[in-house]
Amino acid sequence: MNDEWSRCPICFEDYSLIHRPTTFVCGHSTCIDHTIGPKRLQHCPICRHPLKKEDQYHVSYNLEEASRLFQLIKNTIDWSTVKCSPVPVISHEENNASAMIKRDEIYAHQVQAELNREIVNESSRRVRVPTRNQALPIEEIRTNLTALQINQVTGHQKGCGHRCDLVSTRQCCVCSDRRPHHQDNTYPAYVDGRGIVNRVTRNEYYCTTCKIR
Repeated sequence: MNDEWSRCPICFEDYSLIHRPTTFVCGHSTCIDHTIGPKRLQHCPICRHPLKKEDQYHVSYNLEEASRLFQLIKNTIDWSTVKCSPVPVISHEENNASAMIKRDEIYAHQVQAELNREIVNESSRRVRVPTRNQALPIEEIRTNLTALQINQVTGHQKGCGHRCDLVSTRQCCVCSDRRPHHQDNTYPAYVDGRGIVNRVTRNEYYCTTCKIR
């Protein structure tokens, strides 16, 4: 049992009515006799915190009473007959097994979420499959490709509710774009040798996921 707190770290005497304790600003304690007289302490003996000459120290009655009760209990109880329950020891293999189980559970939830999204996307697709020797019009092909791209699970879910390929922003490219809208859909961009010119569309520098949205 650790009883260092109940005695002075300098003279190693138990705190009592003769060796009365006092507590410094740093929280450590010694006998109050070491804080007065010509041999007054200049630093805390535990952490070397400086002690000012103008500081006045008083008896720590709570620590004195706690030390007295501790000494009384320590001297009256036969500790050889006290049996403590053993502390359960967790082996390294058990820690690894728990970590693997938790990792597998997280991975299973992620896979299930991906499957649920794929099911929703598959049910929302409306792509007509042409029969043999039958070609689809170019407009319908473009519509089908756009539908497949939109329903494809790409990017990261953002705070605005949209998906985006960027990972350093809280919102997608569209919601992060604070530029005023232009009727001709041309926006300024820097071109080498010409400077700033109005020649790019609004989504020119968006990520792939935001461009097809």
